[in-house]
Amino acid sequence: MDVKRYCPVIDSDLPADHVYFKFRSDIEAAEAYLGLAIAEGIKVNETREILDMIDTIYNSLSDPESRLNDFQEKRLNFTEEDWYDMKEKANNGNRWSMYMFLARSSIDSAVYWLYSLKETEEFREIVNDETILKLMKTGFVILRESLGDIRL
Repeated sequence: MDVKRYCPVIDSDLPADHVYFKFRSDIEAAEAYLGLAIAEGIKVNETREILDMIDTIYNSLSDPESRLNDFQEKRLNFTEEDWYDMKEKANNGNRWSMYMFLARSSIDSAVYWLYSLKETEEFREIVNDETILKLMKTGFVILRESLGDIRL
């Protein structure tokens, strides 16, 4: 028996073990962690902005008209990865920061799966390097927001 699941990006069924579903699962995990971060009541607007960025990047796979706004594009263009001390941040016991780190970890996994998705026949013409880079840099934005003043 060949188990299939519906994929809204290509409006078709795919095998249940297709890499798309792992990618989508990590996107959903990141969005859920950001939702928990928002519930903490810290940097709510900034966190909602990041949530919107992830949703827009995901939606751009099926809707080419779905684009980041100018502010979001500029933010990604000027964001690089930072080094951080996870142990020190974890020792502070700040739940908001930990949810943000979990969201960033999920985005890192989603980037990996998106790169793998680009290599599949169904997504070769849909996923491009620009989309992968935007998602990766959104992870950097999450990291930068969550770090506060604890950096190496």
